[in-house]
Parts: sequence; structure tokens; C-alpha cells
Amino acid sequence: MALMSAIIIAGVLMAVVFTLSFKSFMTRFNILDTEYKKRSLSYAEACADTAILRVIENSSYSGETIPFGSENCIITVTGG
Repeated sequence: MALMSAIIIAGVLMAVVFTLSFKSFMTRFNILDTEYKKRSLSYAEACADTAILRVIENSSYSGETIPFGSENCIITVTGG
């Protein structure tokens, strides 16, 4: 009887530990995903600001590719 109780308690504890470890593991990925989203937003804002500045400086500006660290920003100006 005691052996069966010990096995059941050990199984329940292992399930709890596994669940908490998995939750912690997935939380790290959620934090990393949030960081990537912030970085993407920063790149997009920088690219848009650069495009606006170039259009203000030169009304015939048609676009370019600008490197931002390891990423590239491709600016294409259309319309009037």
C-alpha cells in the first residue's frame, strides 16, 4: 500500500514539475517573440522616417535600399 502511494505521489509530482518547466520554456519563447516584434516595429519606423526625410529633401526621390544592421529597408515612392 505504501509503495503504491509513493509511486502515485511521485507520478503526480513529476507531472507538476514537467508542466511548470514546459510553461517556463514557452514563456521564454513568448518574451523572445515580443522582442522581435519591438525590433521589427523600430525598423519599420526608422525606414518610414528615412523615406519621409528623403522626400522632403528631394521631391524627385524614387526610393532606395538602406541597410539597418543585419536587415534591409527597401523604400519605393509611388504617386504624387
